[in-house]
Amino acid sequence: MTFRGLRRALGITLLALVSASPAVADKDIPKGRFFTAGGSDLGYFVADWDGYPFWSGYQASGGEAALGRPVSRRFLAPGGLAQGFERGIILSPGDGQTWRILSAANIPASARQPEPEPAVSLPADEAPHRDPVEWWYFTGHLTAPDGREFGFELTFFQVIGLTGIAAHFAHFAVSAPDLGAFITDERFGLPARDPRPGAVDLQLGDWQIRGENRSYHLVAGNQFARFDLRLSDGKQAVLHGDTGLVSYGAAGDSYYYSRTRLQGEGRLRVGDQEFPVSALAWHDRQWGQFTALLGGGWDWFSIQLDDNTEVMLYLVRLAPGPPTVIHGTYVDQYGVAVPLAPADFRVSALGTWSSPLTGAIYPSGWRVEMSGYGLDLTLTPALAGQEFVSRAFGIAYWEGKVGVSGWRGETAISGRGYVELTGYAMIR
Repeated sequence: MTFRGLRRALGITLLALVSASPAVADKDIPKGRFFTAGGSDLGYFVADWDGYPFWSGYQASGGEAALGRPVSRRFLAPGGLAQGFERGIILSPGDGQTWRILSAANIPASARQPEPEPAVSLPADEAPHRDPVEWWYFTGHLTAPDGREFGFELTFFQVIGLTGIAAHFAHFAVSAPDLGAFITDERFGLPARDPRPGAVDLQLGDWQIRGENRSYHLVAGNQFARFDLRLSDGKQAVLHGDTGLVSYGAAGDSYYYSRTRLQGEGRLRVGDQEFPVSALAWHDRQWGQFTALLGGGWDWFSIQLDDNTEVMLYLVRLAPGPPTVIHGTYVDQYGVAVPLAPADFRVSALGTWSSPLTGAIYPSGWRVEMSGYGLDLTLTPALAGQEFVSRAFGIAYWEGKVGVSGWRGETAISGRGYVELTGYAMIR
């Protein structure tokens, strides 16, 4: 062989070796491992995740030698949450301890889409952090035995200033459309309890959010309304942006995940009437180094459709004017989340509502179009006046229960939702 031929052969061999090697190696993550797929920085993570011991089950079952590499994300299956591998399926009920191996099962196509390495770890990130801004946000729909529906909000905020001391404040609201009433209250103070790893344990007076193992106990109220609710996750935690970290552009970044279909029951008192209720709720969890978006604001939408799918849309204004940062997530019936690009949806306001308290003019009623999913939806406020006015902090925002109706293709569809509108009002 000539020198030129030898050099060419060596070049081909080196190229083949480089091409056969993954561009990004597998790597350890908290309580698990991220496996790359197709030589890219995408793949699938296998972890003891949010009470589902996939990593423990994988290792105990022989790991890669027995089950092969992962071929799917986690998805809802009869009996719990499942994850697919080359030679089997791990299924867990989510008790943190047990799993079983299935030789075969149908893996939805959406779950086979590779994912990036997660920026969030559950249940660890349920607990408070040391970031400047953080919140635990619950909204939802309560149904009385006679069919009447109510909306509710309970949000705890944590703010850490330059002193390093954490301060808490909380917002409470109940919407009673049949009474034309929107009842609100607020509290603030220092944390009443030390953080517990992997759990949320927040209290201000007799208001509380306590939760672990994907279940929560909410208590809040005043002399006009009060609720005591127990909620459990009916799907799985959704990491927005596919990693759980979203960008606000110049305003910074936020860790962000949701539980999009909490279900449960409890008791609600409105006025002098108290009665049992069933609950359908949504939980948003955010923390990070982002600013309060002073001079801007956002329009945020949560939609829970009756076909067991959900939508989150987030239109952020960093300054007065149209949105400049747009995020969205679609969650299918298997609990698999798909990030939405700005071109994937359109939100149009159908009217306005003028606040008698602040003089602010809010959009009211919306059309949401998502052609890629065949969705054309109308969101109608259950009550026009659902403006939360915080005199203590000098802010006001519209946060309200909405009804959802429309179409998925040629099929009529309905659901429920919540809308939050900030940056429209100034306290006089």
